[in-house]
Amino acid sequence: GYLRGLLCSMSNETSPAILMHKMSEAVISDQLLQQTLLTCCVLRLEESSLSLCSAGHPGALVITTEGDLQRVENDGMLPGLIPDIEYADTHINLREGERLAIFTDGLYESLTPPLTSESAKALITKQLINTKELSIKEASDAVFDCFDHYVMQQPTADATLLLIEPNT
Repeated sequence: GYLRGLLCSMSNETSPAILMHKMSEAVISDQLLQQTLLTCCVLRLEESSLSLCSAGHPGALVITTEGDLQRVENDGMLPGLIPDIEYADTHINLREGERLAIFTDGLYESLTPPLTSESAKALITKQLINTKELSIKEASDAVFDCFDHYVMQQPTADATLLLIEPNT
């Protein structure tokens, strides 16, 4: 309901950063939402590019055609923590053969010891690289198969992964 109300109140303002700012202000002004911890990622897909604004999530990763990872610097503050916080859009142009991975920190923080946070990140990012030639569904399934293998108990946080690639 909040997102619908925010979107309706925005008229023609479609920037992810503007939407994130409005969401943060809505959290600050609502007594119930002030009691919650909210993270958010707003993505606007355009014909040949996308705009991203993130608050409380790890930086997205671009998986290049060469199999390298490029971290997208767009780490915003959690919505609702500070009044009048400004967020910034990051514009990304994906080339054919590249893929963008947007995910929550639960994807590596829920993995069971003896994996450290750093070794869990390395394991998940290796899977992202190793699956870059697979379809998005197959790659996502493979990453979550790896995740499920190393989570021996109930995950301690949500684990969300969104893979995006140019439509060719």
